[in-house]
Amino acid sequence: SLEHEASIDDLELPEVDFFGVEYQEDPLAVCQAAREMAWAARTPLGPLVVTHADVNDLLRYPEEQMVEMDPATMLRPETEDELSTPALEDWLTALRLFMGPDSPHVRLRKVCSTLFRPSVIDGWRGSMREVAERLVGEFGPVGECEFVAQFANLYPAHVFARIIGLPEEEVPTFARWSGDIGLTFVRPLAPVRERAEAAIVGLFCYV
Repeated sequence: SLEHEASIDDLELPEVDFFGVEYQEDPLAVCQAAREMAWAARTPLGPLVVTHADVNDLLRYPEEQMVEMDPATMLRPETEDELSTPALEDWLTALRLFMGPDSPHVRLRKVCSTLFRPSVIDGWRGSMREVAERLVGEFGPVGECEFVAQFANLYPAHVFARIIGLPEEEVPTFARWSGDIGLTFVRPLAPVRERAEAAIVGLFCYV
């Protein structure tokens, strides 16, 4: 449980490979097997808490008692120079906005919270339904789809685009950047570095 005094790096934990054949074929079975062995597992992206009770404990853990981690450690570079490119240094600077209970992100979130009150979001439900129906309409006649690529990745991007006024024709590019920027957490980074850096540059220059 979360009462462990030892570092999670020192524990004997099962491995969950998000990119492995077993996970791709049956992710639920892989996670269930890991859950039977321990409360957490190692993954290519870092530790994964796999038990419901411990996830709830983490969500309730006081922010002021959390140990602040530098994003450079989160990205787990293989060498000191791996994160030294201008694009990745900009990404690290942005990630540091989210760190710690007194982070700029907490203050900015309080300022913007009124824009996402339930009463405000209710006004967007018609647009949300319209986006969902349009996306489903594109693959509905076929009777099947690749859900993540054809709906899950696109739906939030299209809805958010409407809220912030992003032109509809630019949403696919924006959605691609948003997905590719997460590749900075993949190790080894070299095979996907070009896509990750292109996403960082694209998003930052657009903003």
